[in-house]
Amino acid sequence: MLMLRNRLRVASGVRRLRANAVSMPRTYGLRHATVLAGLLLASALGACGGGDGGVGGLAMADTAQSPPMGAPQPPTMTAPWSGHFVGTVKSAHGTFFGDALITTDGLMRLYVGGTYSDSGALELIRPATSEQFIGKLDASQIHARAAGEFVGQQCATGAQTAYCGQEASADLSMSLVPGSGAADKYIEGQMEVVTTAGSENWTLHLGHWPDGGSPVAAKGQFRELVAEFSSADDTVIVLDGNGALFFQSSHSGCTGNGKLAPHRGDEAYASDASLTIGNCSGKFAYLNGEYTGLATNTPGTVWDYDGLLRVWLSKPAAPAAPAALTMLSESM
Repeated sequence: MLMLRNRLRVASGVRRLRANAVSMPRTYGLRHATVLAGLLLASALGACGGGDGGVGGLAMADTAQSPPMGAPQPPTMTAPWSGHFVGTVKSAHGTFFGDALITTDGLMRLYVGGTYSDSGALELIRPATSEQFIGKLDASQIHARAAGEFVGQQCATGAQTAYCGQEASADLSMSLVPGSGAADKYIEGQMEVVTTAGSENWTLHLGHWPDGGSPVAAKGQFRELVAEFSSADDTVIVLDGNGALFFQSSHSGCTGNGKLAPHRGDEAYASDASLTIGNCSGKFAYLNGEYTGLATNTPGTVWDYDGLLRVWLSKPAAPAAPAALTMLSESM
């Protein structure tokens, strides 16, 4: 008798749902009628003792399961921006060489060197002045902002730019533009640099540069070309198979001991760099300290397959003035 009453109750409910569906939009009425009919049926089965748990005695499946441990993580919004980029950085003072590395988690380093004509080759000699941007991207697929600091380099030997010995903040606004030919994508953007003396605007045009492979795998000896502590080929960088790095410069007295380790998610082309510099004497003494940064192995031109070691390094301002170093070393 109980089962008969439940079946009559379900049939009556379905008839009412069909009647109501006539006055509803088609997609709304039929969909909700089906759902409610299912619930009525589940309730009737539950009253008959069928099943346990869930609605009306039916067990409900858990559709919000976490991915299994070790499963690949979804790409970040900064992933399309990752890679090595080379091109021009323009200001009111001229057009300069720009060399940037961006990781998939948004870390960014940008070296600004000497006068440059976008020749398709890296700048292989040390310019009179240079700077480095150190920051982090906040990106969508094709637009990004980056905030950080802008640090003068070569502050002992160069022409002492306005960015030597003081903190300067920088804000970048950039777009990722499809490319063709040698570069499959370009970064176009603006950078505003602010110091106590005022602000200055820079324009970026950087093309995606060919990857040269993992810098950790590039073991051997390298002759330093552009770092401030080196002079006349007096500094040889020794990199072993475990990423340990060492150098000694007779010109500045500087010695360096450091480590390159694959950057997570970018192991094929980028490494985290750490370096302790000591024994720098005289005007080079400000370089002593603990540095961190990024490194990559890179061809010298868009047409080459050679491997040069590029390293972007900086140390915090406190307790002394900020300092940054950009290295470029060729294999011996």
